[in-house]
This record gives sequence, C-alpha cells and structure tokens, in this order.
Amino acid sequence: MRNKMVGILSLLTLTSIIVMAGCSEASAGGGGSSDGYSEENGSSDGYSEEDGSSDGYSVGDTGPAGGVIFYVAADNSAGWQYLEAAPSDIGSSVVTWDSSTPSPTTSGLSFDMGKGLENTTLIIASYNSNNLGNTTFLAKTCNNLSINGYSDWFLPSLYEMKEIYKNKSALSNLSSSGRYWVSSDYGSTEARYIDMSNGSNGLINQASAGRARAVRRF
Repeated sequence: MRNKMVGILSLLTLTSIIVMAGCSEASAGGGGSSDGYSEENGSSDGYSEEDGSSDGYSVGDTGPAGGVIFYVAADNSAGWQYLEAAPSDIGSSVVTWDSSTPSPTTSGLSFDMGKGLENTTLIIASYNSNNLGNTTFLAKTCNNLSINGYSDWFLPSLYEMKEIYKNKSALSNLSSSGRYWVSSDYGSTEARYIDMSNGSNGLINQASAGRARAVRRF
C-alpha cells in the first residue's frame, strides 16, 4: 500500500513540473516585440500609410512659389489639391483684358473651380488660331509669368476668384475694392470680372481698367 502511495505522489509531482514548464514557454513566446509595436501598429514614427504626409498646406499658408494658398481640395484625385495665388497683382496697378478689341471669342470656357488653367489654354489657342497670338492679352500674360522658378500660372476661373474673395484677408496686398478679371467667359468686346468689395461679378469692356492676380495649381 505504501509503495502504491509513493508512486502516485511521484506521478503528481512530475505532472506539476511539466505544466509549469509549459506555462513558462507560452509566457516567453506570446508577448510580441519588445519595442511596443506589433505589425499592425505600423512604424514607430506615429504615422500609418493612411495618415499621409505631415507637410500639407492650409489656406493662408505660403505656397511653393512664394504666393498664398487660397483653396485646398479634399484630395488630389483631379491631379492637383492646392490653388496658390501669385504674391502680387500683374502690373503696377491696373491692366486690361485686351486693349485691342474686338477679340476672338472662345467656346468651352468654364466657371468651375479648378478650370482656370483649361480656360487660359483655350483662350490662347483661340487667339493663335485667329493669328492674334503675338498680341498682348491677359490670358497670355498670366501664362508667360515666371515667379520664383515657377512658370505654370494662369488666369483664374470665376469660382477660383470667388474663393480668393472669400479668403481675401489672407492676401494682404489684394485690392479690397478692385475689379479682378477672370477667364470664365467673354465676348468680342467684354470680359467678366469680380468686384473685391462685395463679391459681385459682371461684364465690362475688355479695354477697361481692371486688376489681375494669376494663380497656379499643384
């Protein structure tokens, strides 16, 4: 009887040792990496791929060309995300759309946000096709600008200039009462503008005194 009891106690002792060893191995192997980040956490810089870059622009920031960011799109699905206004107006004070009216009309122009570049390209093409490419007109003047190494400027669309009006306090040297030309539509003798004093827009003679602020997108 005694021998039987000793055998049972020995078996229980051996079982306890095996169980304790197994628990120790599980504790050592299941804790993950020692730096506190699992693979799901991403890198230790605090940014996952979804977080994106930390160098984005906001309205009012200085842009790459030294101008002012006045519009930020939700994403860059259109091939651009930011609109930057040039650091200053074109010319010392006032400019005309085209002093040598009548000018050729252009179809396909848009009022929409992000369409100023396309408008400018269409206007220049219309002048060129009518053998007027060597004359001086505002769309070409904007297109020919080179500021701080950037030469992708254009005459803004109506809604782009409306956004400048909305954020005009961020552009310290913008005329608060000037009539600023836009690229959205024009006739043979008139062109559209926005009044910076109240945000209204209308058509006036292309040879009238106005102002212009080129913009770029990126």
